[in-house]
Amino acid sequence: MESAPTEHSMKLQEIYNHLDKVSPFELQEKWDNSGLIMGEMEREVSQIVVSLDIDFTMIEEAKEGTLFVVHHPLIFTKLTQLDFSKYPSNLMEQMILKKQSCIALHTNFDQTHLNKYVFEKILGFTLESQNAFLCITKGAWNYKALLSLIKEKLDLPTLKVVGKKENITSIALCTGAGASLIDEVEADCFLTGDIKYHDAMKAMSEDLMMIDIGHYESEKFFAEILLEELKVLPILAIIANSKNPFHTETY
Repeated sequence: MESAPTEHSMKLQEIYNHLDKVSPFELQEKWDNSGLIMGEMEREVSQIVVSLDIDFTMIEEAKEGTLFVVHHPLIFTKLTQLDFSKYPSNLMEQMILKKQSCIALHTNFDQTHLNKYVFEKILGFTLESQNAFLCITKGAWNYKALLSLIKEKLDLPTLKVVGKKENITSIALCTGAGASLIDEVEADCFLTGDIKYHDAMKAMSEDLMMIDIGHYESEKFFAEILLEELKVLPILAIIANSKNPFHTETY
């Protein structure tokens, strides 16, 4: 009789150490909460689920002892109570019952992987310079052609645009919510998500064109990028597709 294949496992600490080499946690912003969110470093893990966020369906479908590696920290702001009817405690309760763990790679991964990947691999720009969070390129783009490119590559049916420049010679990008970086942008056009009204007013007054590329839409590539970095490990790593919390109504 053939024996069943042995299920490989790793200690959470070993996986954490690997992730720290891939994208050092020390790079994260002071306000961030990347790193171990839930778990125990000596716990054995036999499966990794990679996702932008965690939701109830993922927790329910994942087996006991699964490690979730996510982009957005499940615990982000100060947590003063565990009210299991409210987010994120409602998710945490279910994860604890299933002995599931969570590690987040947020602003550190933006710097080492995500911004560059979206800029080069998804949008097809040539990276000419990069600081911590901004990727920049120079060239020549027509207004309509640039908008068409962004809509196609990021699967955006509509775009919110601040200002209008018929001819664009430089583009900067920050995935997620990067409008706070306006003062650092030295380009004709800035691509980022979650652009607020006052950000738009500031950009207009400083002759900076901005295109809102969506928070989810610009970061949804996190899992596919990280999965490549996990293939060297001896345990199974799979992607769980996060759902965009927003949807567009057309009527």
